[in-house]
Amino acid sequence: MGEDSDDVLIGNTAALSGPMSSYGPYIRDGLEYAAQQINDDGGVLGRDLRIATEDNESDPETAATTALRQMDEGAVAVTGPVLSDVSIRVRHETEAQQVPFLPIQGASPRLLDKETRYTFRVGALPAPYYARATGEFVEHIGADNYAAIVADYSYGHSYQEGIEEFVKSIDGLNTQVELAPAGADDFSSQLRALPDDIEYMDLGGHPVGIFTIIPQMWEVGLDPDATSGPGDPLPIFYDALGDDIDRGITQIHMVDPTTDEYVDVAQQYFEETGEFFDPFTTFGYVTAQLVAEAIEDAGEADPQAVRDAISDIRFDSLLAYPLEYNEWGELTESKLQVLEFNLDSPPYYPDSDFYVESLFETDTFEPLDPDEWE
Repeated sequence: MGEDSDDVLIGNTAALSGPMSSYGPYIRDGLEYAAQQINDDGGVLGRDLRIATEDNESDPETAATTALRQMDEGAVAVTGPVLSDVSIRVRHETEAQQVPFLPIQGASPRLLDKETRYTFRVGALPAPYYARATGEFVEHIGADNYAAIVADYSYGHSYQEGIEEFVKSIDGLNTQVELAPAGADDFSSQLRALPDDIEYMDLGGHPVGIFTIIPQMWEVGLDPDATSGPGDPLPIFYDALGDDIDRGITQIHMVDPTTDEYVDVAQQYFEETGEFFDPFTTFGYVTAQLVAEAIEDAGEADPQAVRDAISDIRFDSLLAYPLEYNEWGELTESKLQVLEFNLDSPPYYPDSDFYVESLFETDTFEPLDPDEWE
């Protein structure tokens, strides 16, 4: 897609380097694939949709600078960040400039407050809801012994609050939670403090350490029936764990990759690009579709009009929930999927050595009240 002053611009401040660099390319490719489809179908209001991607280096200040530049260049919306602190920093600038912001991730309950009016969740729910999904799944499988390792920083603390609310309240469940530094590379002391009959290991509260914790967990003799982690790009899990990925490893995610709608898009994506349609590709794809739909609904590519249209929209997509928002940009309803890895290739990507399928879908969640959480 060539650049044109008449293009409708979405700014993508992307994690293409730094600690979250494995996420950024999937998100960028999803945004660009959706824009290509939209443009092939006539564009938005007869104009091409263009994705302007800049590297935010997984850094809050760099992300803020790139977002400001994109807004100065006329972006009708901004997206891209993964880390919560990056999303929160960009939110300050987009709210001030009154430009819609759709962070791809940002699970901190502090991403939104009741005064935000231009920020809308897409691909990540608030951290406590991942603990809520874990609690529902623990009950579903009938586990009696649960353990978690939680990172000692703001996201981990929010997740631990969710454990207190939604997991420890389960009747008859034995629980033990160990706190670990966010940047730790040795978790043997926390793991050895756990009883050896753990049936469910919850690592959703320590996303940075998960690929260190899992092998060390097996090394110390712990072999739970299920181990859950955050929704990272799926190939990262396989690259890190190899064929051990089928030892009860699960993700809690916003996408069910086994639905007919998902498989159709993923198959077409593979045929056109030769690439794997990851859930993070989905988040970029859905975000571009949502903005385009809002522009069409508004009848103009103006940030304020787009914001108003997003506020009124109910958009069905490849996610497990429709995109519909309350007054401060929280999803009015949402749900999560527990996905299990197995050693097979999906129908939409024959080159893969692994596949995920949905084991469990949560109840529908109402909007989280930010005043009730850290």
